[in-house]
Amino acid sequence: MPNMFFDDIGRLNSCMTIGDVVRLMNEVADRTGFSGFSHLDIRGIGEPGCEVATPFYLTTAREDFIAGYSDERLYEIDPVAQTAKLSNVAFSWSEAVDGLRSGTLDPAMSDAITRVMGFAADHGYRDGLTIPFHGVSRTGSPVSALTTLFWTGTAEEFARTVERVRFPLSMFMLYCNDRIVQLRGVESSLPAAEPPRLTGRERDCLSWSARGKTAAEIGIILGISENTANFHVKNCMRKLSVHSRSHAVAQALALRLIAL
Repeated sequence: MPNMFFDDIGRLNSCMTIGDVVRLMNEVADRTGFSGFSHLDIRGIGEPGCEVATPFYLTTAREDFIAGYSDERLYEIDPVAQTAKLSNVAFSWSEAVDGLRSGTLDPAMSDAITRVMGFAADHGYRDGLTIPFHGVSRTGSPVSALTTLFWTGTAEEFARTVERVRFPLSMFMLYCNDRIVQLRGVESSLPAAEPPRLTGRERDCLSWSARGKTAAEIGIILGISENTANFHVKNCMRKLSVHSRSHAVAQALALRLIAL
């Protein structure tokens, strides 16, 4: 069914915000049997001498998985991200790992495979389908990103699904990636009409950060894990376009998103 996602590609034209694209991508992921997706900007990740701040990402994966993946900076060693940087076609996680292991595997990469794949499995993700994207922004700057769709079912079901949707789903996701690049350029060039919207939990975590509480202490106060507290604060940082907790607190106070 080579045209199974043509209608969805057409719907992208009516996506006016990145949030609209995320909802459509997640709808398609769910419809094809996947358990959410992540879109990750992979420029600079894993390159010697290049320490990347938390990269731009969009996700509908499990909150605790994303919190741990970000906190532990697993994107820096993720074999899937490394494979995506050097690939133009869709591949499964198992294909990426098998490809890496078929060559000369240094101990660091062997440890990375064990650590990252084990972490994913611990959160129920047994495999995934990854679509690399290498293109240009609206200003002509190079862009590299990946979209991974998470699989929680059996290996047999995964193989049948990938065989059925690999190529049409890849085409759809490439269009989605291009739309995200377009909207990132538009949204970042527009003056902010209103402050970013923080969820109630994000405001709670940032408010306690403003009072000097650590992530562990915030977790105890709110009845959530330390990783989840960190995840919410980092979401605040991303929404406020800052790179530190203190700056996020200052910005949120200035915008009256939180109060002491």
